[in-house]
Amino acid sequence: ENVFDPQAGGENAVFTVNHFISYDEDPSISDTIYSQQVFNNYIAYDDGTAERSYGASADNTKMAVQFRAYQPDTLRGVQIYFNRVQANYNDRYFHIGIWNDNNGKPGSLIYKQENLRPYIPDLNDFHTYIFQDTILRLSVNNFHVSVTQTTFDNLNIGFDRNNNSKSKTFYNTSGTWLPSPFDGS
Repeated sequence: ENVFDPQAGGENAVFTVNHFISYDEDPSISDTIYSQQVFNNYIAYDDGTAERSYGASADNTKMAVQFRAYQPDTLRGVQIYFNRVQANYNDRYFHIGIWNDNNGKPGSLIYKQENLRPYIPDLNDFHTYIFQDTILRLSVNNFHVSVTQTTFDNLNIGFDRNNNSKSKTFYNTSGTWLPSPFDGS
């Protein structure tokens, strides 16, 4: 039995779940299944590996992903993986935005951190962009995290093709949020 104490701090909680099955008439016939359930301090749709890149070749393009807070919570930053490209061509300024929800799409901008540069780490290594000036308090609702390009150059954000959150991914090149045309996360 694992007991999670949220007041004790820490970044995650791990619970080991055991299932034991036996046959009463023949005790030698039995089996045990073990699994681990990990509760982390982040939410994500991807599996941590990028098979492709996601981005657009248009100035001021916004790309957003929808998440849901199921209880009041805080948001202190976001993690993004920028794929390495030849000659660090994607080393361009971008902005992070947090939006409220408007019928399943990004609504009003509630937070913006400007003039950031991609941190280009090792393969599939996410970088955490911490909100230096605020901690957002989230109510029970959908919210959206966006990246806005400041040039025509594609930022090459890591894109997971193994998990499909297409229904929660949007882009905006002309003032209107549109659903992503690509399967993935």
